[in-house]
Amino acid sequence: MKGSSAGAAEPGSDPSSRDGQTLDAERLSATHRAQTGTISPIGDRDFELLPAKAGIPFAPRTPLTEPFWAGCARGELLFQRCADCGYAGFPPAVACRACLSRALRWERSAGGATLYSWTVVHRPVSRAFRTPYAPAIVTVDEGYQMMTCLVGLGVAAIQAGMRLRAVFHEIEPGTSLPYFSPSTAPSPPSEQEPPCVPTI
Repeated sequence: MKGSSAGAAEPGSDPSSRDGQTLDAERLSATHRAQTGTISPIGDRDFELLPAKAGIPFAPRTPLTEPFWAGCARGELLFQRCADCGYAGFPPAVACRACLSRALRWERSAGGATLYSWTVVHRPVSRAFRTPYAPAIVTVDEGYQMMTCLVGLGVAAIQAGMRLRAVFHEIEPGTSLPYFSPSTAPSPPSEQEPPCVPTI
């Protein structure tokens, strides 16, 4: 998943030998897209990652997910833990993914995590997204993984295994999204890879 969406030259091609008018047109097009916010300028390795603006699409609130969203509004990261086998699961489900028990309870995470995987997006599927942004999979200290976005650092500073902490940003009244920013907190001694259980 790690990588950037910026394209590379075709193998064996020599950009310097291409028609000057074609190169000028490409530069003008890239500049226009950057200025209008469609994409960020190529080569912005130090561009700071920021939270999304209001109006972006996000997962709908349902009776199943409502405790999670209510927690985010309070600045709390909630997840489900199975009372029978102890499995920590995310996203919310009606039954444990490890043992299929329906005895799930909500718990509050301390908010610490380790970066597992990420990518950097320069060409979003919607103009509602501010670019660049970095979708990521993080391993939360309580033993589950979740998809999120990184904020509060430059693209060049992203490193596999870096320590992170949950932060929350309101995108509309009563609705906040969980992001992750760099943290200086060490990994807990008992941290382990979560079980390989398919998520919904």
